This record gives sequence, C-alpha cells and structure tokens, in this order.
Amino acid sequence: MWDEDSPPYASDIGSLFNLNIPSVTDNVGIVSYEIYVNGALSTYNHI
Repeated sequence: MWDEDSPPYASDIGSLFNLNIPSVTDNVGIVSYEIYVNGALSTYNHI
C-alpha cells in the first residue's frame, strides 16, 4: 500500500489524468489522485 500514501505511482496516474484533463494539472492532479485511490471509478464518473 505505497501508492495510497506515497506518490510513487502518482506520476503514472497523473499522466493519465493529464491526457484526460489538459485544463488543470496541479489542482485536479492532486485531487483526482486522492479520489482515484479511494474509488478509481469515482473520479471517472465525476468527470
């Protein structure tokens, strides 16, 4: 359970979000990452 606390995998996930949301990266990147860990589909539904 490293990706839950540490951002080692955040880069991989962040890349995906970056391609999906080219509007925001810092704000959405961090918020989306947190939601992704909680519910991978939760973020997708929100968008």
